[in-house]
Amino acid sequence: MEKSIESIETQNISSRLLSGELLGKYCQFGAGGTAKYLFIAENLEDLIEAVLYAQKNHLPYHVIGTGGGLLFSDDGFDGLVIVNRSSRINAIVGENVVVCDSGVSINSLISYTAGRGLSGLEALAGVGGSVGGSIYSNACAGATCLSNCLRCVTMLSHKGKIVRRSAQWLELAPRTSKLHNFHKLAPWVILAANFRLYRRRAEDIREDMRLARARSGRLADNGVIAQVLISPDSDQDAPELIRRAGMGSAREGRAEIMRHDCDSLRNGGSATSSDARRLIEKVIGGVAEKENIKLKETISYLGTWR
Repeated sequence: MEKSIESIETQNISSRLLSGELLGKYCQFGAGGTAKYLFIAENLEDLIEAVLYAQKNHLPYHVIGTGGGLLFSDDGFDGLVIVNRSSRINAIVGENVVVCDSGVSINSLISYTAGRGLSGLEALAGVGGSVGGSIYSNACAGATCLSNCLRCVTMLSHKGKIVRRSAQWLELAPRTSKLHNFHKLAPWVILAANFRLYRRRAEDIREDMRLARARSGRLADNGVIAQVLISPDSDQDAPELIRRAGMGSAREGRAEIMRHDCDSLRNGGSATSSDARRLIEKVIGGVAEKENIKLKETISYLGTWR
């Protein structure tokens, strides 16, 4: 499916732009410079208009949800940051299908589906993040990945067209997708997602949600970016590799590796984004030297880095 939206007006966007906003307020790690412009999209219509505004005015843009899988440069972002707060969720009765906006939080989606006896996503209850961001990075918890239940996504292309693509088209792998390197100068934006689930007792789903949150233990952690590093070319888990390499207590400035969760990064208080990036590079180098295995970061670095 492809649909033109050339008739959409974007004039009202300019009056709602914020200028010079501190980006640390909008990302999980709590660091970064200022945005040239920032826009809060309260619904899907806002989101589409804001992206079209950026495209028409040749502004670099990036859409964020909870800001968990990214680091903004300390020098800021010289373009438009769009905070996606779209929140609609609908179930298609009798088909075990749920359609939701990309700004919906994963935990809101799981609570919604559990309440209707629809199962398949509850293992992700401890992951956090928005639906759009979780699809972009194919959020996983153990053997359960978001891609297990995803049927298709609706997106806004770099040419301002609404398109629908299958989950297979996204080339989803653990903690990554085709979108990571797809039209980076004018990225495609996930608008909505379509999931096929299966029937199960709501009480059993909620119990699995509780267990998933208990295992994760990091849902409410502020200043933490979870699962920053993975080992895609090895069957060994990144946290164990980091411990064996002696990097489990590594620090750089006020950024630190979490001792009990070594693939995660914590802001120990007034850490900069540069601290965090140097720490990630330090850990990758340490594991490569001691274990001869190349870890890969799962986060996006936004803005200009020195």
